[in-house]
Amino acid sequence: MHPVKISSALPANHPYRELVFGERQSEYLPLPALLDNEGTVITEWEPSIEELAVLLSGEGRIRVTLLLTGIGLKPGAKLTPLKVQVVEKQAPLLGA
Repeated sequence: MHPVKISSALPANHPYRELVFGERQSEYLPLPALLDNEGTVITEWEPSIEELAVLLSGEGRIRVTLLLTGIGLKPGAKLTPLKVQVVEKQAPLLGA
């Protein structure tokens, strides 16, 4: 599975800016993303044919790992739920 530039059409007044995490950092793979002022990050991923076959067979899962450096979780902290979804290419963004 590899990250892809988000191909959704953004409305004129969208709150997102495009960026690439890890850009020009050879130790990291570049991660194209959209970021809004509240800290929401949106990325899109495209599975290979082999990965798609495993998912469709029911034998596979998608695991998302987040590294939150410098953000300690404190008891009672409000956490925003992570959304993982399947979208069609060119699908509008949530809330757009």
